[in-house]
Amino acid sequence: MKIQLIIPFLTILSTSLYASSITDEVKYCKFKLPKYIYLNSLISGENSLKNNFPSLTNCSEKKAHEVFETIRGINGKVPIAYIEKILTNKNVKLIPADNFIVIDTFSNLLRKKLSKEYNIKVSEIKHSIKPDALFLDTPLSISINESEMTGTIKGKSSFYPSQKKQDFEYNYSAPKVTWVTKETLYPYSPIGLSNNVLSKKLINLWKDEKGQYLDESVDLQSYQIAKIIHKNKPLKKSDIKPKTVIQMGKITPVILEANGLIIKTKGVSQRSGKIGETIEVKLKNNKVVRGTILLGTDYYVKI
Repeated sequence: MKIQLIIPFLTILSTSLYASSITDEVKYCKFKLPKYIYLNSLISGENSLKNNFPSLTNCSEKKAHEVFETIRGINGKVPIAYIEKILTNKNVKLIPADNFIVIDTFSNLLRKKLSKEYNIKVSEIKHSIKPDALFLDTPLSISINESEMTGTIKGKSSFYPSQKKQDFEYNYSAPKVTWVTKETLYPYSPIGLSNNVLSKKLINLWKDEKGQYLDESVDLQSYQIAKIIHKNKPLKKSDIKPKTVIQMGKITPVILEANGLIIKTKGVSQRSGKIGETIEVKLKNNKVVRGTILLGTDYYVKI
């Protein structure tokens, strides 16, 4: 009698375990995680997720979206156990490629590259990298040409039939010391340091615009304002123009350098000129020489 009771019990137990395994298969969906996820931004990646559904997950689109939202909110190298803990109530079984996953953005990679190789402290960055996300087996390789603001990314993944490679352009802003107006300035206003109308400030300038602005080392006393510039505006090269620093008929210092010797004399300027221009000067012996206007302790003509 006891034997007869045990057999039905074992049958029920076996059936129950089998049913439980089937329920688990139905209840939990699987989500395959690569070693590396690179996003265009921390709010991107949906299109790439949808495009890679067959190779990433058997979850519904809604469930996959929930999982990806969780992953997307993480940045850096993260233990898989941490993600599993967050997804405890999502009924998702993760299939990781490693014990850790690295999640980063293209912008952050560019930022770190510029800092490490060019010692540039980037404030903001823009780029033309098109994928909203990449799922890779190896770290993303990135190379850049800082002067031309171009670069290339490469990455390998079992999710893609061939190696991912893309050329891109980028731009960034970084702090730079430049001249800023302390008040509204008008055409022909002098801007020498003694005029106290400018101050040096650290402001963020975009790389492709830096050449438009005056470097802090520019000698301002040789220039004047070319157009109206409002208060608190960084000074551009197009905002100023050279002013006449040597007047025609005035006594002008002349310096000649030859064979290691420096000869200083004076003469009468034959025409007016600005810094960097070439003018004629008539010396005491009536000889006329030509030279370039430069600035030392005062303006002079070097021949």
